Amino acid sequence: MRVLVLGGAGFIADACIATGVRCMLHVSALGLDERVTSRFLTSKRRGEVALQARATNCVIVRPSLLDGADGYGARWFRRIARWPIHLIPASARGRVAPLDVDDLGVALAVLCEIEEPMTREVELGGAE
Repeated sequence: MRVLVLGGAGFIADACIATGVRCMLHVSALGLDERVTSRFLTSKRRGEVALQARATNCVIVRPSLLDGADGYGARWFRRIARWPIHLIPASARGRVAPLDVDDLGVALAVLCEIEEPMTREVELGGAE
């Protein structure tokens, strides 16, 4: 008897295996490692671990922070960009390197067209 691991990504991977889906494309988040602490990032990390534990052909795509004209983050960044003074928290450690949501869509479409992806993990965006 096969035991399913709880979690959305694991359930989807199990369904793909059961129905013979050739390849699964999973969108995660850039910058995941064991040190992440936010609930959002730890859930993304658990999803990746669940997928990597299964014998399925899966490509994990890790985009940077997404930016699009109507997105919550985009509206927030554009609003504070108009402020005359910008405050930077003393604990700020990173830089924001957003990826346009349309560019992510094109990248995902290209990955879907590749018969046999050369890599199982793709990082999009970031500082480099």
